[in-house]
Amino acid sequence: MKRFSIVLAFVAAVAGVSLAVQRPARADGACGEKGQPHCPLQGWMEKNLQDPLDKKDLKTVAASLEKVAKLVPDPKWNEGPEGWTKFANDGAAAAKKGDADATQKSCKGCHKAFRNDFKKSHRMMPPPT
Repeated sequence: MKRFSIVLAFVAAVAGVSLAVQRPARADGACGEKGQPHCPLQGWMEKNLQDPLDKKDLKTVAASLEKVAKLVPDPKWNEGPEGWTKFANDGAAAAKKGDADATQKSCKGCHKAFRNDFKKSHRMMPPPT
């Protein structure tokens, strides 16, 4: 009986962790903030850009940034010398050269330029296919 209790406690703990990690979508559609599920593009970027960048898998990062370059949420974000597509293409080029620091700098530049506007108007934007 004691062994059964231990197994049951272990299963409950694993199930609890699994549910916490999956964070199902909320009924009100809220996403992206602390304690909420990822928004669609946010989750894709974490999986296809941040995780590979952390692992120094720059080949995957370059391929993903090439997809992001074609995904500009607002055409106005490509106006001027520091547009969405330029940030993504510069990051992809740096990743292809094996320069993780320059790749990350490009990502941070894009986030600084567009994150707030993206959160206001494009949170539910689907990720690239």
